[in-house]
Amino acid sequence: MARSGFSFLDWQFIAAIPYETLTHDVQQVTLLIAVIGGICFLFALLGAAILNRLIAIPIVRMARSMKMVKEGNLDMRIGVRTNDELGLLASGFNTMIARIQDLLQHVKIEQREKREYELALIQSQIKPHFLYNTLDVIYTLSQMDRPKDVQRTTKALADYYRIVLSKGSEQITLEEELNGLRDYLSIQKIRYSDVFDYQIYVDKSLLPCPMLKLTLQPLVENAIYHGLKTKSGFGHLIVRGRREGERMVLTVEDNGTGMSEARIRDALGGVDDKKRPVSYGLRSVHERVRLYFGEMHGVRIESEPGKGTRVTILLPCMLEPDDQSFYPDGGDNP
Repeated sequence: MARSGFSFLDWQFIAAIPYETLTHDVQQVTLLIAVIGGICFLFALLGAAILNRLIAIPIVRMARSMKMVKEGNLDMRIGVRTNDELGLLASGFNTMIARIQDLLQHVKIEQREKREYELALIQSQIKPHFLYNTLDVIYTLSQMDRPKDVQRTTKALADYYRIVLSKGSEQITLEEELNGLRDYLSIQKIRYSDVFDYQIYVDKSLLPCPMLKLTLQPLVENAIYHGLKTKSGFGHLIVRGRREGERMVLTVEDNGTGMSEARIRDALGGVDDKKRPVSYGLRSVHERVRLYFGEMHGVRIESEPGKGTRVTILLPCMLEPDDQSFYPDGGDNP
C-alpha cells in the first residue's frame, strides 16, 4: 500500500495491491526450482544406479569370486558379460582359473601314473625275491626227503601266484586276498617254523568286499622279517578283520621287536640319501590305498619298542553284512 499527499488540499491518496499479486512470481519461481531440483535428483539416482550396476556390482562380484578362489574353490567363475575393461578383467580371470584347473588335473594324472609305475617296479622287485627263496626252500625240502612238504609248498606257491596275477586285475575280493595270504604264510611257516605261528580272524561278511591285491601280504612280510625274525623268542602273528559301518578295518599284529616313532614316520614317508623310500612294503600299501580309495583311507601304525606292532588298514566296503560270524584260521596247519 502506498500513500501520497497534497499538503495544500490536505488530502491523502491510498493504493491497495493484493498480497497474492505481489508473491505470484515468487511462487512460480519456487515451484520451478522445486521441479528442476526433483528432476535433477531423479537423474542423480538414475546415474548412481547405472554406475552401481556397471561398476560397483561387478567389482563386488569379482572381489567375492577372488576371495572364494583364494579359499580353494577353483570352480568359481565371475559372471561379468560386459565388453569394457571390467569384462576383459573378468574374462582373463576366468581363463586363468580354467588353466589352473587343467594344470592341476594334468599334474594329478602324471603323479598317479608315476606312482603306479613306481609301485609296479616295487612289486616286480618283490615277486622274484619271494619266488627264488621259495624255490630254494622246495629244493632244500627235497634234499631232506620231505615229499609231503615239497608238495604242499609247491601247491601253495602256485596258488599264491595265481592270486597275485589274477588275470591282470588290480582288485580282488578280501576272500581271495586271504587265500593268497594263507598260501604265503604256509610257505613262510615251513621256512620259519621255529620263529612264529599265526592266526586269522576275519568277519565273514567282509569276504566279498573288493580290495587291492597284495594289500595284506606286504604287511605280513614286514612283520615277519622286521618284527618276528629279530625277536629273541617265539613270536605270534594275528590278522584280524572287522566291519565299522561302510568300512572294513584290517589289522596285522605281532609281538615282535616293535618300532620307534621315528621308524614309524620313515615307514610311511621317509626317504634315504638317494631320495628312495625307506620302507617299500608299508609305504607301497599306504600309497596304493590312498590312491585308489581316497585320502581318508590308508595305513595306520601303532608300535612300541620291545612289545610289538599293530598295522591297521581302513578300506571301504559298501556291501550289506549278511553274516557276523568270524572265520578263524590257525597257523598250526599250513
